[in-house]
Amino acid sequence: MKTTIIILAFILLIKITQAQTGSNDFLQNIPATPVNTCTSGNDTQKQFEEKISAIVRDLDSQIRALKNQSKPDEAKAKAQAEQMMKQQGLSQEEIDKMKSKKMTKEEKQAMADKMMQQYGNMSMAEANNMKNMSKEGKQAYAEAYATEAQATAQANAKNNKNQPANINNGADLISQRNVLYQNIKAQQQEVILKYQQVDQNPEGLKMKEKMQSLRARMAQLVGGGGEGGWKAEDKKAYDAAKAELNQVKKDYCQHMSPLYAGALKYHLSNLQSSYNDYQQLDELNGKIDNAVVTIGTTGKAGNIEYFEWAKTYLEYLKKAYKYKPVEE
Repeated sequence: MKTTIIILAFILLIKITQAQTGSNDFLQNIPATPVNTCTSGNDTQKQFEEKISAIVRDLDSQIRALKNQSKPDEAKAKAQAEQMMKQQGLSQEEIDKMKSKKMTKEEKQAMADKMMQQYGNMSMAEANNMKNMSKEGKQAYAEAYATEAQATAQANAKNNKNQPANINNGADLISQRNVLYQNIKAQQQEVILKYQQVDQNPEGLKMKEKMQSLRARMAQLVGGGGEGGWKAEDKKAYDAAKAELNQVKKDYCQHMSPLYAGALKYHLSNLQSSYNDYQQLDELNGKIDNAVVTIGTTGKAGNIEYFEWAKTYLEYLKKAYKYKPVEE
């Protein structure tokens, strides 16, 4: 169970604690996917993209506010962390020495390594390696470490009947949170796959190849006239290639835009249906954050995750006109 206590503290150290907002009503302000993107005027496109940018700025503002509001009660957290170290067998003298600036770097390293090895089955070298990990890498490492902690906690449950209930439930909370988090990420990956499938549409790829071929042909014809200017047959061939290219571009937009709109629809549907999952993630993170050390404001990561996912949708939505043909 000591391992469980350490992992709970460990999770607190590597995660960003975040506050909660209570609604996804902002979705109602997101404009619908535009129709007739292949023929809409430039002003219509500009107004649409500016509206999306304004919503993104508002989301960014809310995210910053949530992070500022969620700062923990550091004094309380430090006091409870000290109490936790005492419960794990450290003397007040050892704790004071750890807090003292008189300790050498080597002494601090040795004591920290001893604690990590004794209570967390992790060396300081492993912990230091996490500094260079990406956010995803840290999350994966924490999940693997939490799984090990849960197994240890379950194996030693009979020997830890006197431990507080919130500590005994810590590994279960981490397990529930990890399952939910992975489910959310799996759903997000399914959405991204929809966009990738649009990009890899076979008919669309053929049209792109055709456009590249026509552009290459036009470039050859432009350079064939030399100082004497256009040859009559080259100019005629150039104009024909240009007309064909512009038509292919129109056909390409008519083919690709509905496919892209379908991916956007799937993404928006996920935003609407998955909101409760992010709220549940909030609740679990809050319970984990305060299972051992009460940090004040509970860690509400779910809404930040949700807002970031909504921003991803807006970034894709802003590109709804990307297939709009431009005359060459």
